[in-house]
Amino acid sequence: MNVYDFDKTIYKNDSTADFFLYCLRKHPRIIGILPSICAGFVKYYIFRKGTKTQFKEKIFKFVNYIDYEKDIREFWNKKQR
Repeated sequence: MNVYDFDKTIYKNDSTADFFLYCLRKHPRIIGILPSICAGFVKYYIFRKGTKTQFKEKIFKFVNYIDYEKDIREFWNKKQR
């Protein structure tokens, strides 16, 4: 099941951004891909080049640095209210 929370009734923040920051704190080696993410941000949002999919591909490279099943479970256990 996919759930979309456009009016922020389920989770008050952007869960993708919060999960990324959580993983960045837990796995500092993700810092190594920040230049690529920043370049993708500038390219897509500032210069309007490329696609949103290409930008997201850069961002989600961080999952290669984590134990996503464990980290997702820990993230939601911490954030669930």
